[in-house]
Amino acid sequence: MSSCNHYGMTRTSAPFAALLIAVLSFSLLQTMPVPTLPTLQAAFGTSTTTVSWVLSAFLLTASVATGLLGRLGDMFGKRRGLLACLAVIGLFAAAVALLAVFTLVEKRRAQPLIDIGLLGHRAVLTSNITALIIGFGMYGAFTLVPLLVQTPSRAGYGFGASVTEAGLFIIPMAVTMLFASPLAGRIGARTGFKMPLVLACVLGAAGFVVFAVAHDTPWTVYAGNGIIGIGVGFAFAALANLVVAAVDPRQTGEATGVNTIMRTIGGTFGAQIASTIVAGEFIAGTRFPVESGYTTAFVLSAIAMGVAALVALAGPGRHAPAAATAPRTAAVSR
Repeated sequence: MSSCNHYGMTRTSAPFAALLIAVLSFSLLQTMPVPTLPTLQAAFGTSTTTVSWVLSAFLLTASVATGLLGRLGDMFGKRRGLLACLAVIGLFAAAVALLAVFTLVEKRRAQPLIDIGLLGHRAVLTSNITALIIGFGMYGAFTLVPLLVQTPSRAGYGFGASVTEAGLFIIPMAVTMLFASPLAGRIGARTGFKMPLVLACVLGAAGFVVFAVAHDTPWTVYAGNGIIGIGVGFAFAALANLVVAAVDPRQTGEATGVNTIMRTIGGTFGAQIASTIVAGEFIAGTRFPVESGYTTAFVLSAIAMGVAALVALAGPGRHAPAAATAPRTAAVSR
């Protein structure tokens, strides 16, 4: 029996390690450009709004690809899909080929790529709307905090941090996310994942309130990032589990893909709107935004997280999976 258990652990530990490394790589690609945004802005002589498109472009392309790859994972196997995604130059050639094939196939088939009826399921709908609003609120922190801490103190705020030091300010968020996700899983397994999702939104709002009212010392910025990290960890775990529990197992890739799209679309708009607010007014004779722009953007993110909490409350706590539609099942079998 012990040898069987050891064999089972060996079979699961390797895929888990691969998934962990893949998620870590994606997270690094998503966040590493953030501390360099002020440097890029100065190097190219552009505005805060324009340079934030470096982050927004990543989010937009991820939004488009997620739904397609999720559906392909349902059809051909998630392991194959993951291996294909991990393959840094062939993806560029594959993207062109897949676009051509996708266009031809979609013109000839009556069944759409995304099951619209699935999106109307209450749990899926509320989860997607919540993900959209969370993305809108959360990505404001990813964009603005590095900009704020790198602002020289002669502007009346900021700490004159270097790119490396700005990255260190985000470490509390990464650390608390690491521990928050498993905790959210345990809470959700006992009470349903509605509670962790509501808590995620409340914690996110609290973190942004800290940013708005007390960003004049480094430790408060560290604290705000730590609180938001707990919220992000809770949100990601709860959203994924709510969607997976609400749909047929054959549609998990499709449903979770759409949920991720909603979150990244919200993040795209959130990052751009937050950057636009901050860039609305500058200190006379300098290229530094006025401090009130950051405060306003943080307050907006806190309000967004509060609205997300209300939407999450409208969703079901525990529920039965939605049955796959007959046309969709037939299309998969073909």
